[in-house]
Amino acid sequence: MEFEFIVEIFNAALGVAAVILAISVMAKVRGGALESVWKLVSVSAVFFGLLEVAGLLAASELGLNIPNIEAIREVLEFLAIATLAFSLIKAKKAFTL
Repeated sequence: MEFEFIVEIFNAALGVAAVILAISVMAKVRGGALESVWKLVSVSAVFFGLLEVAGLLAASELGLNIPNIEAIREVLEFLAIATLAFSLIKAKKAFTL
């Protein structure tokens, strides 16, 4: 196995763990000044997890010829970064009140 593929496997595993934790956080956050921040961070983690799973599918040799997988990865990357940035903006506003 190539080193990069092994790293993709670990990244995908961490991505799946992030998705599971994000869903758990979204279910437990109830109210408070940072509720929307934590929910946005959780959504960002879901996008990150999907991005890493898509990266593993793109790097795998399983014959999965998903059309436009790179375009899907770019969109997921943008969504993960955008939601994380938006959550940090909301957190900054929550702490300055």
